[in-house]
Amino acid sequence: MATEYSDWFDAIRNEGYYVNGGRPVFEAYLSGTVTPEEAATQMTLRDPSRKLPAHTKIGRVWNLLLFCAEDCPSGYGTIIDLLRAISVLPKTTERGAVDWTDNDARTAWGWLWRDSHDSLWSDTISKSRADRGLATIPLSQKWSNFQAFSAACVTAKIMGMDNEVFFALILIVNVLEKERTVAELEMNAPAVAQWLLLAGKSIFNQKAEKCENADCAWDRESELWKGKRGYSRERWIFWKERWVVLAGMDGLCEEMRETCRKVVVAMGKVERAKK
Repeated sequence: MATEYSDWFDAIRNEGYYVNGGRPVFEAYLSGTVTPEEAATQMTLRDPSRKLPAHTKIGRVWNLLLFCAEDCPSGYGTIIDLLRAISVLPKTTERGAVDWTDNDARTAWGWLWRDSHDSLWSDTISKSRADRGLATIPLSQKWSNFQAFSAACVTAKIMGMDNEVFFALILIVNVLEKERTVAELEMNAPAVAQWLLLAGKSIFNQKAEKCENADCAWDRESELWKGKRGYSRERWIFWKERWVVLAGMDGLCEEMRETCRKVVVAMGKVERAKK
């Protein structure tokens, strides 16, 4: 039976992360025929015939989920539910099997998330298109999808990402605090918008830096912000004002203008909400 994910699975069916990362179980899960708990148990089972090292098995499962997040935004909630189910699997006693409850699995998630993030960002700079998954999806959409999924993970406090807004801050500075062309904005601004639309509260409530010379690794390349280094509520207001400026740029597509307006409204709601 065809589902909204059928084309994506057809595109990746011969990839190693599909063959060893979940295969039909993940397809059945996304189609709603198995529960998160059932999918978690079956996808993480060790297959003795394949003789995969534990770290390889972990990588294949995580890559399957991350690559799906790039191409299939409607699957974010179900992927997060699956991650949550995997994180509470019983500790394994089988020799050679993966222990999905230890730090190695979570650490591997963090490294692979970073690899996917940096690969996509590199693609946006070179204007090339990632060669995995659905090649028909525009690169700007893949980039935005990935950031939306990441923001959703922060909001859901899953896989240790509950406070992981460091890369969001880098993106915000890169897009909002530099003079950008229309083409650069239409490639990157939708990705930044996802963070403020979906995880604005987490960003807004970051601790303000107390020292102007604080070593904020994310805050080294700003061109337009003239205030103190580090995060502050004043800087948040500056970001909101920048969205207003961007919305009025000549040549910007109407879809991007509407996104700018939505972000301004969302940021205002965050400011008025209680922690």
